[in-house]
Parts: sequence; C-alpha cells; structure tokens
Amino acid sequence: MGKRGAKGSKRNVIGAVARRIASSLYWVMVKNEDLPYNGYDFYEFSTPGTPALSIGLSKRDASLLAEQGLETSGDVEEACTAGKLHSLKGFGKA
Repeated sequence: MGKRGAKGSKRNVIGAVARRIASSLYWVMVKNEDLPYNGYDFYEFSTPGTPALSIGLSKRDASLLAEQGLETSGDVEEACTAGKLHSLKGFGKA
C-alpha cells in the first residue's frame, strides 16, 4: 500500500469541488431554479492579515510585493481589487 495522503491532499480538494459542482447541477437542472449564491463571497480574502509568503506565493513574488510595500494578504487584496498589481515591476507587462 502507498503512503497515507496528507490531510489537505489533492483528492480532498477535488472531492470538495465535485460536491459543489454536483450541488450546483442539482439546483439548476433538477429543481429548475437559479443557483443560490448566498454564503459565497467571491471578492473577499478569508485572512487579511496573513503574510504574503504564507498565502501560496513564491518567494520571488512575495519579495517583489514586499518591495512595493505589500506585505500582507490584505495589502495584496486591495491592490488586486484596485487593479494595481499589473502595473508593479515584475508583475504583468514589463
């Protein structure tokens, strides 16, 4: 037998996404209703005070953001929603 997977393995993530897709299809196809979006906030980061390196960015990206004064995920969120990330040196078009 192979090793036991990590707690946050790809299989768990794929299963969660599959459940959401199945639930969406149930509402839209079987019940013939619009998909309820309550409970979903697509434009908000869940942990605004987390350091940029801890949110899954590479060390290079985190250091580029730190040079521009964006050190937490809240700072990155504000820059992203304001449309400023693409203008930073090292991000977007050179």
